[in-house]
Amino acid sequence: MQVDYETLKKLKEFKILLNSLEFPSEDLIKMEDELIEDNEETSLTGDFDSYWSLVSGSLDYIMNNKKIPHKQKRLLDKDFFVHFPCYSNLKKQYHLFSDFKGCLKTLEDIRQLLLKI
Repeated sequence: MQVDYETLKKLKEFKILLNSLEFPSEDLIKMEDELIEDNEETSLTGDFDSYWSLVSGSLDYIMNNKKIPHKQKRLLDKDFFVHFPCYSNLKKQYHLFSDFKGCLKTLEDIRQLLLKI
């Protein structure tokens, strides 16, 4: 698998940034309490953790000079709100939660770059 120098450099920067980010637990709890109707079938914290793991794990494949598995790459085609449509109502309000917003932006930037590989 061949990744051009500039893309690899950017991915390395994202890896450092991602490793320095704290999981936005407090924001997720506030969002669940304030913006999400009680539903035993959803867990914003759990779903965001799954999404974080998908993007982070995919980045690890590339950083270890491995190809992202086909099924995993297909999952990267979807942004968080497409992947978890039950949270689509958060699109207009998530910017009020700065830690979550920053983490999501970073994950989306990484995801977009991974899709170009």
